[in-house]
Amino acid sequence: MDLAFFSRARVNFRPIGLLPTDGSIIMSIEERQQREREARVRVILEAANGLFARQGFQETSMSDIAAACELGKATLYYYFPTKEELYGEIIRSHTAGYYRLLVESIAQVDQPDEMVRCLIHEVVHMAYQDTDFFRLLFPMGKSAPELPGWNREQRQEEQQLRQPLEDRMQTVLSRAGVAMPVATLSGLIWSYLSGLGLKSVQGTGRQKLESEAESFLQMVNEFMERNVTER
Repeated sequence: MDLAFFSRARVNFRPIGLLPTDGSIIMSIEERQQREREARVRVILEAANGLFARQGFQETSMSDIAAACELGKATLYYYFPTKEELYGEIIRSHTAGYYRLLVESIAQVDQPDEMVRCLIHEVVHMAYQDTDFFRLLFPMGKSAPELPGWNREQRQEEQQLRQPLEDRMQTVLSRAGVAMPVATLSGLIWSYLSGLGLKSVQGTGRQKLESEAESFLQMVNEFMERNVTER
């Protein structure tokens, strides 16, 4: 046996008794598996989002989604036992991201008029960046799930996600001396944003929406100015 070979090869050999005992190897495997699961879930959500948006809920089968993901149906059902759960997760995950971006858009804003402008422009941007999600919000003749309690639970979750945004809006209004409950302003904004989202799904051009937004901004600014108090 050529013992010099092992010297030249510089084999990094560690006796079994000297393997780590702190669980680092197990943790590394678990972390990798977790990343793989999260990546697979993202693929499923993205594929299902597109299919639901284009075909509707009833018209999309789990077989369609599995094929789009290049997964077996058993694997798909492992992650999402029902189509309703999958649809709900799409709404929850996108809604969470939606409100997070809105909060970030006004995080450094101190003036109410600029705050409203940032919110509207951010929604216009998202409407054209994530068209499939907006098609789910505004089905336009496509089917959506009708489940007992589902819409109620969705509204409750949405309010929890929206709360940080409304808190920030209230802070900006208060600092600027606008004596207006945030619910009043947010009601105006959400009504307009719903119409804006619907128009984007209907195919209204982005330039036209931004032009219409300027008129709405002027109206909101005048409304807020009438509610400014002396500080």
